[in-house]
Amino acid sequence: MSRKLVLGLSGGVDSAAAALRLKAEGWDVTGVWLDLGFGDPEPAREAAKQLGVAFSVFDAAEAH
Repeated sequence: MSRKLVLGLSGGVDSAAAALRLKAEGWDVTGVWLDLGFGDPEPAREAAKQLGVAFSVFDAAEAH
């Protein structure tokens, strides 16, 4: 049984390194980028693709 984890993925080095380390420790990682109404999720999407982790964008700007 795999352990599952949701990780905030910004597309930067820190979150990508965290995802990589967690995967190495056996976690099933899903990266999530929080859309706050500004910014671009593409760097996070590309990082997830390169790391081989699932990826989702959560529209936090609409969640009140």
